[in-house]
Amino acid sequence: MPSMKKQAVILMRKKCNLMVISEINDDDNAFGSIDLAGLYEEMDALVLKHLPVIYCSETVKTLRRIKASSDSTISLLSNTAFIKGSTLRRVLQELELEHFFDFQLYSDETGMSKPNEKMFRLMLENVAIVRNDTAIPLSNIIHIGDNVKADINGAQVTGIRTLLVNSNHQCISSLLN
Repeated sequence: MPSMKKQAVILMRKKCNLMVISEINDDDNAFGSIDLAGLYEEMDALVLKHLPVIYCSETVKTLRRIKASSDSTISLLSNTAFIKGSTLRRVLQELELEHFFDFQLYSDETGMSKPNEKMFRLMLENVAIVRNDTAIPLSNIIHIGDNVKADINGAQVTGIRTLLVNSNHQCISSLLN
């Protein structure tokens, strides 16, 4: 059972979510007049000005080692919100990480998001394409993610093994151990 403090935080989050939904559904607010193109443009500029930090010092070395294995496919699945997949591709270029990925799937481009099983099925289809239609057993696939619901639960429903990183101070370098 969660502590009283954790229960209070969960309750507060639920109330905040309900307040946001209530505001969005309130016809008195002019959310329809928001300049979405302008909002995306501002978000792009902000993200590119303040690039994310690679949280684990072993990440690049680990990606390099996995990529060097001729039997590995590395992909990226991301739920986008106010940052488009096209912007995230630019971020990966700026961080010099894009060359590690065989393909990238972003929710704003696919029309679906994790934990939707279809997103993971699309990933499997793309893996097969990259591997020249060579089937790979699900037991040989590991989905690495930082969100229990979207990444871990979503992949497990599809039968894919998982590794939770970041929020538990776990790094992808643990794959090499």
